[in-house]
Amino acid sequence: MKTFEKIYNLYDFSLKIKLETPLHIGSSSEGISPLEVDNSVIRINDEPFIPGSSIKGVFRSTLEFFLRSINEKFACDVVGEKPCIDIKDEKFKKMNTEEKIKYIDENACDVCKLFGSNFVASKVEFEDAYAKEVKVSNRDGVAIRRDSESAKDTAKYDYEVVNPGAVFETHIIGRNLEDHEAGYILSIIDLLNEGYAKFGGKKSAGLGKVRIDFEILKTDLSKIDGKFEKVRVDDSIYREAFKNRLEEIANVR
Repeated sequence: MKTFEKIYNLYDFSLKIKLETPLHIGSSSEGISPLEVDNSVIRINDEPFIPGSSIKGVFRSTLEFFLRSINEKFACDVVGEKPCIDIKDEKFKKMNTEEKIKYIDENACDVCKLFGSNFVASKVEFEDAYAKEVKVSNRDGVAIRRDSESAKDTAKYDYEVVNPGAVFETHIIGRNLEDHEAGYILSIIDLLNEGYAKFGGKKSAGLGKVRIDFEILKTDLSKIDGKFEKVRVDDSIYREAFKNRLEEIANVR
């Protein structure tokens, strides 16, 4: 496992996220005007955006359920009872730095190695996504009784959505990525494009389906020529490495 003491490569996944269905990412703030909707979309400078934390959450959770379907050992429950690395374990506490790095390399799950946890830094950073032209509309909703599966007459509400067609642009920055880890990012994009994963809330109502176009730029810092240029790279090598990694995972018992 490459640590961050040295940077060997940098990746820039440039994404254009087009909404194919409405998107709702709710704001935690509540307005005081009775004319405002009950649940507005999150904004910055009065413009809707997709927080990088929300994008990272979708990517991480998608990789988790995907890898668990193949081999649970490679996607731990990092906040549950059995994380891949227990930093409270006395044996782990007594290890020196080199021993901890080796132990993490041998025992950390693929998800934690890529997205980070309380024992290792994330290899990827997700920037906020912004769109140049955004149209917002209101929708009506109603709470459903769990027992009778009927609507509650007194529990009607409205919420905002970003209309389909909006294109949000963002970047995922990767550091010291292995080829199969870049392949993980691409596989998640594929799953999003197929509709198996979605953004935002109210997914069961059909919201949050997107189409992502992307390009990959790589900077190879292992070359000592003084030119740290971003070079557009083909994704086939990463898809092949991803395929090989899945075969390895499937064969681990």
